[in-house]
Amino acid sequence: MREKAEKMLIELYNFTIRGNKSSAQIDRENVQQWAEDNRTIDFLVEKRLIEKKAATGFVIIKLTAHGIEFVEDELL
Repeated sequence: MREKAEKMLIELYNFTIRGNKSSAQIDRENVQQWAEDNRTIDFLVEKRLIEKKAATGFVIIKLTAHGIEFVEDELL
């Protein structure tokens, strides 16, 4: 789980911070992939590294200030 979570944080950081976006959207099309991604997302929400907003057919995730600091200090 940790490796997947770290990869997701780095991808989200690169997409939002370096890409000048406010958030990222994850589609729920592939049920198996969605189940795995959702477990990782929920783990990161519990750690307060990201925020999650659910919508029909997709989820929007956003790094928190703590998440940005964690990526910059621990993962980059």
